[in-house]
Amino acid sequence: MFLGHHMIKPKRNNESGRTMVEMFSVVIVVSILTAIGLRGYSYARARYYANQTIQAVLQEGAQLLTNRKLRGIKIGDTLTSAEIERALPPQANYEIEKKDKDKYTIIITGLSVEACEMATKTKAIRMTADGGACNIGKAVFTFSNE
Repeated sequence: MFLGHHMIKPKRNNESGRTMVEMFSVVIVVSILTAIGLRGYSYARARYYANQTIQAVLQEGAQLLTNRKLRGIKIGDTLTSAEIERALPPQANYEIEKKDKDKYTIIITGLSVEACEMATKTKAIRMTADGGACNIGKAVFTFSNE
């Protein structure tokens, strides 16, 4: 291009951008870190619900065995617990049943497999835990004065 007696040269863009390989590798690294983070979050959440469930179950079990008001409940009757309701994840349910004179069971369904396994590995005085049905999210806790 001529402008008068001077030649005007077009400016060259010397800025370098990111290549597709660099962008793709960043996306892969972010994806891997996200997957690891989600797995850790899932484990921490299961652990939280397992701990909350265990605390509520142990507290309720102690109350069942020591509360004299419950002596009049018949074998086979079911009870409710506000403590357990607050501790369970939203999709879980529970049932408390009097099995014998001084024997109660607390059955919790709807727990994740991890939370169920963590909860049933708990050892406590006058409590036995059965995690045989953890593959379907069912944990059975039995409290007895025997």
